[in-house]
Amino acid sequence: MGVATADELVRCGREALAAADWERARSFFERAAEFGETAESLDGLGEALQFGGEHARAIEGKERA
Repeated sequence: MGVATADELVRCGREALAAADWERARSFFERAAEFGETAESLDGLGEALQFGGEHARAIEGKERA
């Protein structure tokens, strides 16, 4: 993948979540948030962190979303 947009990264993050690939999802959402935190990127990151066992960070991300 070349230079991706935030929307593309969020889409890829959602696809990774659907495939239960928590680390990959986390990476996509973190990269998307580098463009500027949005509700979508923070919510997705929170979900990936939750499934990855990082519950405190997941809650923080979900609250900020």
